[in-house]
Amino acid sequence: MVSHEDEQVQNAIGHFEYRFEDGGLVTPPYMYVYLEEGPQPIPPIFKGRDTQSGIRETGFTFVFDSNDFWGVNIPVGQGFRVQHFVMGGSTEITFGFVTGMINPSEKAGFFKFDLNVDVQGSMRRVEGFFILKQNITAL
Repeated sequence: MVSHEDEQVQNAIGHFEYRFEDGGLVTPPYMYVYLEEGPQPIPPIFKGRDTQSGIRETGFTFVFDSNDFWGVNIPVGQGFRVQHFVMGGSTEITFGFVTGMINPSEKAGFFKFDLNVDVQGSMRRVEGFFILKQNITAL
């Protein structure tokens, strides 16, 4: 039986991948998209993680300020924020860029990212992309 948490995290279809400098390619099998509009909308969320449990998750979460986000080489903090999770701990990314857009009518987004991530006190570059669409049947 699949837990409610895993149903929610696996509610996206598409592709998510990233690579740390001098590291191997990571393609998180657990993906999540939240794009709902309403009187009190929750910000759009795109998430990729490579662990089954959210308690010890490793991956990235992108949270956007609005459903109409789009742009080229937009710096972190200008309309979105990024969290990096590793073994249950999290770090907010403060430097990097994304290029892409959210398509609210399709409940999808596609983004390329280039981020600097603090890994155990050392800054490392990570590049990746995601093309994710909310899987309505999983909600």
